[in-house]
Amino acid sequence: MKATLFLAPGILALWMSWPVGAAVPPLIGDVRVSAAPNSSAPLAAILTCSTDRPTRVSLTIGHQDRTWTVTPDPAFKRNHSVIALGLRPG
Repeated sequence: MKATLFLAPGILALWMSWPVGAAVPPLIGDVRVSAAPNSSAPLAAILTCSTDRPTRVSLTIGHQDRTWTVTPDPAFKRNHSVIALGLRPG
């Protein structure tokens, strides 16, 4: 099963997947995007979130005709942290 949370429509989407058999999507909370949390990596961002039951997170980043998806950890868990590199303002 899969659900999508659009953080910035057309630019950044968070995908949640969970084991088959769960009839109801998980509750997503504490979603945060920290832009440039480290001055040594100014084009980086960290996305963190939590869910009420184990899920797998994928992050889709896109702009115009370029889109890519990352799944940093294939494990199902409740607390997630995803690092996105190469993000530029504008």
